[in-house]
Amino acid sequence: MKILLIDPHSGKRSIGLENVARIEPLSLELVAAGVSRQHEVCIVDLMVRPGT
Repeated sequence: MKILLIDPHSGKRSIGLENVARIEPLSLELVAAGVSRQHEVCIVDLMVRPGT
């Protein structure tokens, strides 16, 4: 099974650490680590642009 985990862009009006620094989507990484190896997991982080 293919599993896609998405970290959406939170926007400028949100309150949180995203407005101060770029952070990894650790919660999604933990979920991906818990998935059985027979599945393919992909994480998409919409907080960054490709190539940056």
